[in-house]
Amino acid sequence: MAKVHLLRPALFLTVMLSVSLLKSAKAQDSTLYKEDFSKAAEGTMPAGWKTNGTGKVVKIDGVDGNWFQLKTGDSYKFSKIMLFPARFTMEFDIVAQADPVSTLDPVAFGFSGNNSVTGFIQDAYNDGNIWAVSLRYYNRKEVNIASSSTTPHSDPSFDLTTLSKRPTHIVINPNRHHVIVTLDGTKVTDTDLFRDNRAKFFFISAPLRESTKGAVAIGNIVVKKKA
Repeated sequence: MAKVHLLRPALFLTVMLSVSLLKSAKAQDSTLYKEDFSKAAEGTMPAGWKTNGTGKVVKIDGVDGNWFQLKTGDSYKFSKIMLFPARFTMEFDIVAQADPVSTLDPVAFGFSGNNSVTGFIQDAYNDGNIWAVSLRYYNRKEVNIASSSTTPHSDPSFDLTTLSKRPTHIVINPNRHHVIVTLDGTKVTDTDLFRDNRAKFFFISAPLRESTKGAVAIGNIVVKKKA
């Protein structure tokens, strides 16, 4: 009869721990992009972005760090093509530099089917866009979700009046067709927004009309591929 060799308890635990750590390492998310504009000079258009107009890096009173201030009527995309996987997360902060925020036109962000930014991008239905979230500051408590790819349309209530002059944390969490978007931890959409859209390019647009009360800036951008 063949001998059965049993691992000593201590060795067994060591082997199992090593396997567990290996699996954990493989399961970690990987960072595709990270930018806080800390290395960008104030007053300059930050590298890595393109626009139909202009923009600049600024400091905001009462808010730490550098921020990318968007210019009224302009839209923005990454200058280099980023291959977003089927499952990823994108996080960033947005500061509405206005009090009250109802003096601002909407800020729209979402994904397009191309990386062109020759004009102002206003919604999900033009310029080859796929879907968009619109923060309708002027309506005070309205966020619009729309997709030209899957045709959902909703206007969930969210109190935008509390977001004046402070960072609002936004998380976009796609899982293939399905997308969850949260504002400061509150879910505003949880539905299919993509439909076999292999090419997808992030965009964000400043308010269309100028406000005498302030502007909008973004920062702390992180894109991660999900394990």
